[in-house]
Amino acid sequence: MTLRNIALKNIKGNLEKFVMYYFSNALVVMVFFIFANFLMNPQVRNIKVMGQMGAITTEAMYLCEIVILVFTLVFTNYSISSFLKSREKEFGLLTMFGLTRRQIRSYIMFENLAVAILSIGTGLVFGIIFSKLFFMAVSAILILDTELPLMVSFKAIILTAICFLILFQGICFISSYKVKNNNIIELLKGSKIAKPVPKFSVKKAIAGIVLIALGYIMALISGQAIIFTMLPILVVTVAGTYMFYSQFSVYFTNKLQRNKKVFYKGINMITLSQIIYKLKDNSRILFAVSILSAVTLTASASVYSFQKVVQKNIVVNFPQDISFIEDGIESHKIISTESIDSILKSYGNEIQGKTKAILLKGTNEGIDKAEKQKGLNNTKDFYIIYVAR
Repeated sequence: MTLRNIALKNIKGNLEKFVMYYFSNALVVMVFFIFANFLMNPQVRNIKVMGQMGAITTEAMYLCEIVILVFTLVFTNYSISSFLKSREKEFGLLTMFGLTRRQIRSYIMFENLAVAILSIGTGLVFGIIFSKLFFMAVSAILILDTELPLMVSFKAIILTAICFLILFQGICFISSYKVKNNNIIELLKGSKIAKPVPKFSVKKAIAGIVLIALGYIMALISGQAIIFTMLPILVVTVAGTYMFYSQFSVYFTNKLQRNKKVFYKGINMITLSQIIYKLKDNSRILFAVSILSAVTLTASASVYSFQKVVQKNIVVNFPQDISFIEDGIESHKIISTESIDSILKSYGNEIQGKTKAILLKGTNEGIDKAEKQKGLNNTKDFYIIYVAR
């Protein structure tokens, strides 16, 4: 029996162990694909030409996609590491049966490849299904006259499949080296081995708070320059958040333990002793959840801000829904105002106001025709506008 046969039979016989790992991978694939498919939609890509705000929104979307990939990297690394750690007894038994380190790593890689292919396939299928719902939600937020059409991008499918296949196998390959296969007794004991006391760095703990504060200050003072400072803010905030959970939380809890008044009060002795290990163990998943929440809020705020700016510009640039020009005062050579009112009311449109602008053409006789023809702009003729409401 080959390692592949053993791996496939192990997956079939222990589905309950693999199901949560499989669903967590499929979930991140689905989220990444929905966002990638949205960005590669031709109508969405047209916002690049909508001025500075359109450029900012586009860059924000691409940055969110990058952050989603970073979140996936952290989340998948945590997921695979936890999954392999829970199977240390199994690896200990395989070592007792004579499997070498290289064979155990090959066994792990083949198992992960099978689960990764299923996860990517499931994530893409559900991503295509829920893309329509995502497009409908975006259309409702932007108050579009028509919904964004559902277009499944082949590039998004290929990008998602390649990225996650490399990501899953790369992380699994690195994590397989963390398996303690040099000591069979440690593998068989598994989680019964005592954990080392969590360590922290005071400098990193302080740096985490400073970086988070610096990121928020940069975001507040950037103003119109946010398009240039967006990437530095992202890097600084992400680094600060990770240090906050991995270093500052342990540092703060350690300080509470050393405070006798707090430590010996009630059940704090038990609570603080346990929580310092939990914080260290779960720092990566807390970091990943925080980043995902930030990405969601940033993406929502970017779309909402873009919508409000577009609505404001429309009102400023096109204050009237309907405009027409007549030649001559009250001549009605094109159409009478009464006819326009009648047509609008027949279709259920309410007239909220009217604005009448009278244009009087003038000529500057002090400029001769030769000088007028030299320039690109007509400086000889001008208009006087009178607005009557």
